[in-house]
Order: sequence, then C-alpha cells, then structure tokens
Amino acid sequence: MDTSSNSGPSAHDTSLAMPKLEPLDEDFCLDNVTEAPAADLDHGNLSSTNPKQKRPRGRPRKHPLNSAVNAGKVTKGRSKTGCITCRKRKKKCDEAKPRCMNCEKNAVVCEGYHEKKLWRSGKDKASDDHTEASEDAVVFHMQPLFHGVVTVEDRLFWKHYYVSLSNVLTVEGEAKNAFKDIILPLANKHQGVMHSVLAMSSKHIDYDTPYGAKLLQQNPGTSRAALQSRADYHHQAAMDSFYADIQRSADEGEIDQKTILSARYAQILCLLIGTLIEGNPHGEHRVHLRGYQLLIQQNPPEDPTYLAFITEFFQYHIYADEVARHPGMNGPRLTCQDWTPLASPEAPRLLGVSDGLFQHLPKVAAIKDTIRQNIYNVDESLTMMEGFKPFDPALTLLLVPCQIIGAACFDHPQQERVRGIIRQVRGYTGLRNCDRTSEVLEEVWRLMDEGDWLSAWDWQGVALKIGADFLCT
Repeated sequence: MDTSSNSGPSAHDTSLAMPKLEPLDEDFCLDNVTEAPAADLDHGNLSSTNPKQKRPRGRPRKHPLNSAVNAGKVTKGRSKTGCITCRKRKKKCDEAKPRCMNCEKNAVVCEGYHEKKLWRSGKDKASDDHTEASEDAVVFHMQPLFHGVVTVEDRLFWKHYYVSLSNVLTVEGEAKNAFKDIILPLANKHQGVMHSVLAMSSKHIDYDTPYGAKLLQQNPGTSRAALQSRADYHHQAAMDSFYADIQRSADEGEIDQKTILSARYAQILCLLIGTLIEGNPHGEHRVHLRGYQLLIQQNPPEDPTYLAFITEFFQYHIYADEVARHPGMNGPRLTCQDWTPLASPEAPRLLGVSDGLFQHLPKVAAIKDTIRQNIYNVDESLTMMEGFKPFDPALTLLLVPCQIIGAACFDHPQQERVRGIIRQVRGYTGLRNCDRTSEVLEEVWRLMDEGDWLSAWDWQGVALKIGADFLCT
C-alpha cells in the first residue's frame, strides 16, 4: 500500500486553505488616500445619462450625416405679443406696426394689438384702490387700420365681403380671387373704394335670413337700425368720393391719377353689383355699363392685370344685358358685333367672354328683333289686304300672301282676319284651291294652340301630312 496517498495536505493545498487576513486600523494611513480623477467621474456620468444609442438597421452610411447642425439648432419660443388676428388664426406674426404685414399680405384684416398699459407694482395698485382706474391707467390707443373701417358695423360689413360676397362673384377659389387680390388692396389705398365695398356688402346682408339673424346675435354691440344707418353713410360717402374724383385733376391731392382712374372703375363695378344685389327693375345697371364703356374708350387702365379683370367682368354683363333687353327700352344697344378684348385674363373668371360663347347672344337678340319687326309687319300686311274692295282685280294675287302671312299669325284675332280675306278671295275668283289653303292654315293654327311649334313652323310638312298637294295661287 502506497502511504503517500494518505499523507497530510501538500504545500499547495495549504496555501489555498490559508485564511485571508483583513488589515487592521493601524495599517491605514488617511494621508495616503487620494481623490479619484475627475475624468473618470465625468465618464461615469455621461455613460449613465447618455446610454449608447441603438444601431439602426441596414448597412451603415458611407458618409454619415453631420448631426452637429441639428444639435446646435435652438427652438425659438412662441411670441406673446403678436397681433390679435394672428393669435386667433394661430399664425406666426411679424409684429409690424401699425399693422401686421403677414395679415396684409394674406388680405386679412389685422385687428391690431392689445392696448398697452404701463406696468405698475402691486404696492402702487393697492395704494390707488380708492381712485378711479381710468385716471391712473395710461392707455395707448391705435388709429384705425383701414380708412373707413372704424366701427363695429364697418368690421361686420368688411368681414361679410371677405368671407361671403367676394366668393360668389366669381368662379375662382378662395386662394386666388380677384375681388380680394385686386379690389381690397385698391380699397386700402383709396378711401372711396373702401366706402363702395362696405356699402355694397351691407346691401348683400339679408337680416331676415338665418345668416343675418346669426350676425346680429354674434354682434350684440350693434343693431339692425345702426347697421342700416352706417350703410347709408358709406353709400353717401362713396358717391361723394366718386364725383370728387371725376372733377379732380391729375396734379391734385395726395393720390396719383393712376390710382384715381383705377378707383373709378372699381366704384362703377360696386355700383353695378349693387343693382344685382337689390334686383333693381328700372334698368339702372345699363347706366353703369354705359359709364364703363365711355371710360374704357377714353382712359383704359395701364395695369394689364387690372385691365383684363375689369374688361372681362363688365363685358360679361354687357352680353348678359341682351338676354332681357327689349328694343323698346330707352337707350341704344350696348353690345357690338366686332368687339375684341383689350386684354385676356390668364384664367377665365366668368365664362363666355374670352372663349367667345357670349358673342352669340347679340346674334340671337338680332333674330328676336327681326321676329318682333315681322310681327308688326304681319298686322300692317293684314290691314293692307283688308283694304281691297270685294271686286278688286288685285284679289287674284292675295292667296300667296294669305298662306305666308297666315302661317305667322299667332293670335286668334289675326287668324280670324286671314279667314275673312281668304273668303273674299274665294268669292271673287271661285277657285277651290282657296279651300286647300284654308285647310293647311287651320291645321297650322291648331298645332300652335297645342304648343307644337316645331310642326307649326313647317307648314309644307303640315300640307304633306293632311294630303294637300296643291298650287297656292
């Protein structure tokens, strides 16, 4: 038996089993203890606060983006001093004075800024509790942002024009509307145009409708009587300015002649639209259209965009005047057969002018005038044929006129007169083809009474239908 295996632990085993000796207090020297390096602490803080970002999916960029640009960008705080309109619309305001240029650029009424008051400490306010606040507070009042837009009524009229009326006058959308982009900047330059716009807008509001009642409810600070009074004021002020511009020479006033000329066109436009709004039945619109024609012949605007706009608008209504105009009405016809536009708009606002469609309206009106003249000629012809005596040889020649004129007799008294003339011809000549003429005319008149105008017009077809193939002589 090997006794080496039963021997005690070896030297290696003895070193492993030796217990660890802890240092005693006297072995420490606090003077030898030093502070840890700051770099290590900073590294530890960064590692704890900024954990390692997750590697994005996909192949790494060959040229990684420079994140230093985005990291250095500082977000600008929201302004608390913008104009009232921009704060309501939640738009960025440039805080320009007296009005925000952002509002003016977007054709929005800038309501200005809140009234500024001098800051006062709580101690000062408490000491003046027994005095009136109006005597202590220093308030800065702003001037009106637009000439003519001063009162609550004015702002209501202006808003109605911008939101409602300007959109129904053209097929353009709200983003590009000539009645906003062209008329409103001109109204801001010329006070008379602003009065005309507000007067026109006031006429368009119907307070008996739910929309009008809602406006009154949303504006408790005004009344229907106050709105009407303000509307009358704007109308009178607009007319005074219009007549004053006519008499004003080129070198008078602060406004140049170019603006005055553009304002005259704009005010005539507002007057014309006013007749449409009111439904004027006395032909007042024709006065304004004639005024435009005289002005455009003498002094057309220099601005091609403005010229194209007013030419299309007024010529559209000149053509439309032919639809209801009667030759017996006062004044000459406004349309011209060979009219050509001075300037064409980039995009048509009103159909029928630049595309030439409405140029057919004068032709239709000319045909209707010819028909009216023919109707008058029918009565005159019947009177002439009735003037022959019963045994006049000229009765032999009257059967052809009876056929032609009889087919144009729409009234029963006229038809009865034709019957009498045919009987007179029949009695003189004794020709029974007069009976065939009477049969054709009776069938034509029956179709007229039934309203079958297409068949009544074709009297040859009527003769074929009833089997009357004869010689009308």
